[in-house]
Amino acid sequence: MYKKSNICGFLGIDLKILEYKNKKKYSLLMEKLLDKTLELCCDSNYNIKAFIIDCEIGTSMILGEIVLNLLQNVSKEVYLYNILPFKNREKEWDIKYQERYRRLVKNCTITSYVNEQYTENCFEEKDKLIIKYSDIIFTVCDLYDKKINKTLENIINQNKKLIILDIKTLKFIEIY
Repeated sequence: MYKKSNICGFLGIDLKILEYKNKKKYSLLMEKLLDKTLELCCDSNYNIKAFIIDCEIGTSMILGEIVLNLLQNVSKEVYLYNILPFKNREKEWDIKYQERYRRLVKNCTITSYVNEQYTENCFEEKDKLIIKYSDIIFTVCDLYDKKINKTLENIINQNKKLIILDIKTLKFIEIY
């Protein structure tokens, strides 16, 4: 087990499809996200004091909501930071996602933007910043996605601790 981490960055995936196709798997995923987040906050082996999210629709937004609920219901002091690719990211989203996004942005300890407006590389830059400022990266992903594997390889090459929840098996893999 890894000790003395303070910041956990989160990189997730869009779950809109899973949410509607397989409610049982979606519920199990939510349970696993909640349990791991509680473990990261409350287990002295992890000692997480802050989370960094990107507020994207899917697991990042869900993790942010879990952390906000923890802030309201657990006496432990935990911070939630938000690194967004550009301002007004949510403008094209369904209203329900816009409301969730705005609630997270409003309640985060700090929100910062990679750019004022969309650029070709703003999402990549956002991911790089999350990785740079985190001691541990927690990600939900498809391990067979080649694009994701490049990101995971980059995290490992930077000697970051990595917690992966494989979206297909819903099993955790921890790399230290």
